Parts: sequence; C-alpha cells; structure tokens
Amino acid sequence: MLVLVCATRVAAADFATQTLLGLCLPRLGQFMPFALKLLANNTRPLGECYNAALDEAANDDVLVFVHDDVHID
Repeated sequence: MLVLVCATRVAAADFATQTLLGLCLPRLGQFMPFALKLLANNTRPLGECYNAALDEAANDDVLVFVHDDVHID
C-alpha cells in the first residue's frame, strides 16, 4: 500500500482545508489508492515522527514522507 506520511502542526479537522497537501488529496485519490498517516498537532521533531511511521509500516508498504506545504498534481 502507498502510504503518505505527513507530520503537521495543523489540527486534523483543519488539514483538508488549510494545507496544500490536504487540498490535493481528494484529487490524488481519484488516480490511485493510498493511505494517509497524518500526525496532526505535531510538535515532535520530524525524524521521530518518520521513524515511528517506519516502525508501524507493514513490510509491503511504500512510504512517502511529505510536508503539508506540498501540492501533488
């Protein structure tokens, strides 16, 4: 499974409307299945967040670590 991992300071409820990544995900979902691992309200270092995502990933997952200010078109 393709898993987008995003650590953001934005609240989960606001992610879809207040970040570039959140705004583009509905369109991306039309082209390929993916899962979003969202670490909302994050204040931890990104390295800690990303290492936790790696520890939790299944063996066949493909992880993409992406900032919330990235737009995927």
